[in-house]
Amino acid sequence: MDELTKTRVENLVSLRQLLTQVLVVLIGGSIGILLTVNTPLKCGLFAAGLAYTIILLRKLNDISNELKSYLYKRRDK
Repeated sequence: MDELTKTRVENLVSLRQLLTQVLVVLIGGSIGILLTVNTPLKCGLFAAGLAYTIILLRKLNDISNELKSYLYKRRDK
């Protein structure tokens, strides 16, 4: 593996770990919001948390797919 590809793979792994940690906190916070009393603010915060969770899940999926393409492309050659 050349240096550029190796650096790119290391950066993707780091980014994937960071996104996973943020998702854990975001999902935990969204579930915590559900346990509070019912207010309009609760619904808005939960909707925002859900939207960010979906966006980050999509980004995590894209990063995982790109990482797999680097790793498996190199292995097949």
